[in-house]
Amino acid sequence: MPARGKSNKAKGKPGAPSLLTSSVHDTIVRYLKAGADLDVASAAAGVSKRVALKWLRDGERLRRLKADEPTWEPRGGEVDLFRFAEAVDVARAEAELGDIVAVGMAARDRKTTDGRTVLGDWRAAAYRLDRRDRSRAATSHAAMTGGPGVGFTMSGAGDDGDDVSDEDIIEALAQRLDEIATRTSKSKVKR
Repeated sequence: MPARGKSNKAKGKPGAPSLLTSSVHDTIVRYLKAGADLDVASAAAGVSKRVALKWLRDGERLRRLKADEPTWEPRGGEVDLFRFAEAVDVARAEAELGDIVAVGMAARDRKTTDGRTVLGDWRAAAYRLDRRDRSRAATSHAAMTGGPGVGFTMSGAGDDGDDVSDEDIIEALAQRLDEIATRTSKSKVKR
């Protein structure tokens, strides 16, 4: 039996089969698209967050290698890790897009069946976006007022952030989507 952390593959022996099966991959990606965090998605797939994070780190390393050397192609088990990291990135972006759509829908006024107007409020969905990734904090109150620790600031915001127009929010979010799309397209692997 090899020492802990050592692979049998170095000795020419087959290693343990990977836990990253297509079923596990698909389950994690499906829950991430629905807006779950990696720990919830990986638990639903029957693996620990630690294992999923290792796959993600390894896949991201391979994606960086591909970005640096476009002619390089993953081989063997690398393909699964590369595709997993790519799928996780896309799933997270799709979940974020869903939240962005919710922000847009919540911000719009709408009519009830009896003809009354219900005023829109983007803050509930913005709160969820803010809490998903605090390093970007794109829609937080601080971002709206130009406070510290934000991914971008919005001009024209008053002290309470209510002076920000729907167009300002949509424009800022569109810029963020362009960043995600550019990053994702640079790391595509030939299938």
